[in-house]
Order: sequence, then C-alpha cells, then structure tokens
Amino acid sequence: MRRPKCHPTRPYCAKGKCRPCWGKAWSAANSEHIRARNKAYRDANHDAMPDGTQERFEYYSLEIGEHLIWCGLLDAYGYGQLSICGRGRKAHRVAWELAYGPIPPGMCVLHRNPCRHTACVRFDHLYLGTPRENTQDMLAIGNCGQAGKTHCVRGHPFDEANTIWRTSPQRRPSRQCRACRDTQRERL
Repeated sequence: MRRPKCHPTRPYCAKGKCRPCWGKAWSAANSEHIRARNKAYRDANHDAMPDGTQERFEYYSLEIGEHLIWCGLLDAYGYGQLSICGRGRKAHRVAWELAYGPIPPGMCVLHRNPCRHTACVRFDHLYLGTPRENTQDMLAIGNCGQAGKTHCVRGHPFDEANTIWRTSPQRRPSRQCRACRDTQRERL
C-alpha cells in the first residue's frame, strides 16, 4: 500500500500527498479560478429567489392567531433562519422579499409595534426602516442589552457627568463609568 511522503500514517491521495495536503495544494494552484467562479455565482444569484422558495417558506410557517410563526430553525435571538443558494438568510427578510421584492441596500426589515414576536414572518407585520430606526425600536421595547442600562454594575448612574464615550476600532460607540474608571486608576 502506498503511503504519502507528507504524513506516512495517512492514506495516499495523489502526487505523493495525503488528502488534506493535496486539497491545500490543489486549492492554492486553482485559487484564482475558484474565486472567480464563486464571485460569478454570488453575483448571478445575489437577489434571485430560486424556484421552490415560496413552497419551503409556507411549509415552515404556521398561522397562530394573527401571527405567522416560523417553525424552522431559529437563531440565538429567536429569529427564523433558512438556507437559500447555500447562504443562511433571516426568515423575516425572506418574507419581505417574497411579498415586496428586494430590500434596498442599507435598510432593515423591522417588526411593527403590535407584533414584537421575532419568529413572526407575516409580511404585513413587517416594514422597512433604517438601522437608526431599528435601534430606536429595540430601545423602546427594552430589547437592546447595553443601551437600555441606566447604571453601571456598581450602581453609579450613566448620566452626562459620569459617562465617558469611546469609539472602538470597529467604529462602535461604547460607554464607561467615570467613577469606576477613577477608582480603578487609584488602585494602580
């Protein structure tokens, strides 16, 4: 039995290499071709809904009262998920696209005020909004973890005098309690 030169304990694949090493070598040699093929596939299928999506969507949806609840896979936050063309998509975004067409770039699909059920995919319970409106909605219902906090973990208020705003490398604003920071500096 032939054994590869790279890893003699593994089975032989091709060109004197085991399967993982041969796969890496093949990918390196054909990377430009693979990248071009994948880009062409993504560009051609970016906004297209393949045949059968409507049927799959209806199969995993269950009408309960005034809601249409997604009974398929749910993410950690309770939003429905399904795979279309090998890409994971949020079910409420797919519901919007099936009812109204493509979502404009930079827009979010939000749930209307009476319907705050994240697994609801009824298209008339959804509307388009900006990321700012999405954040305001989350704050209004208390669904935005850190932004809704009024005090730090030690009980100091997050008011204008006691709050330090910083921007992370990802350009996300974060806040820090000034009193806790000063206490920490005194210990050092």
